Amino acid sequence: MAQEARWRLQLYTENNVEQSVLGQPYQPSMSEIAIDRMLDGGASAGWKHEYRILDLPEVNGVAAQTNGHVHRTGPTWRKVSPEQRIRIEPRIAVSSNALRHPKDLEAQDLSLSAAIEQRIAGDASKAWWLALYADDRFGDERLYPGLYAQVVSTNGHELRLGFPDTSWRWRLSQWLQSEVIVAPDGGKWRVRDEELAQHSDVQLRAWKLVWIARWQPVDALALDVRIGRRFDTDLRYLLQDGSSAYVEVPDTSFFGFGVSARF
Repeated sequence: MAQEARWRLQLYTENNVEQSVLGQPYQPSMSEIAIDRMLDGGASAGWKHEYRILDLPEVNGVAAQTNGHVHRTGPTWRKVSPEQRIRIEPRIAVSSNALRHPKDLEAQDLSLSAAIEQRIAGDASKAWWLALYADDRFGDERLYPGLYAQVVSTNGHELRLGFPDTSWRWRLSQWLQSEVIVAPDGGKWRVRDEELAQHSDVQLRAWKLVWIARWQPVDALALDVRIGRRFDTDLRYLLQDGSSAYVEVPDTSFFGFGVSARF
């Protein structure tokens, strides 16, 4: 009898299609790696690291205070049951040079991404869920409610309709699955200038619509391709002369790849 897989490793990356913002080439990117250990009772614990190149444009010839290379990293814990889902992810959200100088880290660099979702009506096939979230997906740290309806059909479709996320997942064959997601895609990072003398915030506000095609040839391995659209995007950050920048970014497409393995 084969031993049940207890570890899960996930990697994925996304790249915007290059466009022009304030007359400059603009092409942000993002990559993420996460590893989880499956525990008893539907729980898991692990670590996640996200790296983004925000590609902050100059404003009137003045460069951003930071180079726009930012990270979010920290432990993760989740517990899932038919009636409740809990996720807690304390993390450090800083620029790359802060990670290279740990003595410069401070309490303001810490942030929290957490959620508790509770089924309030229905059953496994049709249900209403009430949620409470704490995160920075809207560009600043906030506590806010969520509500969604979930429908799971017998022919492989799963629809989640509500706020802040909406998704539709369906199975095309035994090994092929497709999913469409609409969700906020912002963040907030505490960044430093080159000399580590000035500390400030970079805020990204955005939404994304993404289609994912996932191929799973064996139970222990899944590969996916992502194509999507980012919209309602804006950036807020400090410039090297101390002034504040607010930049609206035109809607654009992105593409990505991912892999997930269990062992």
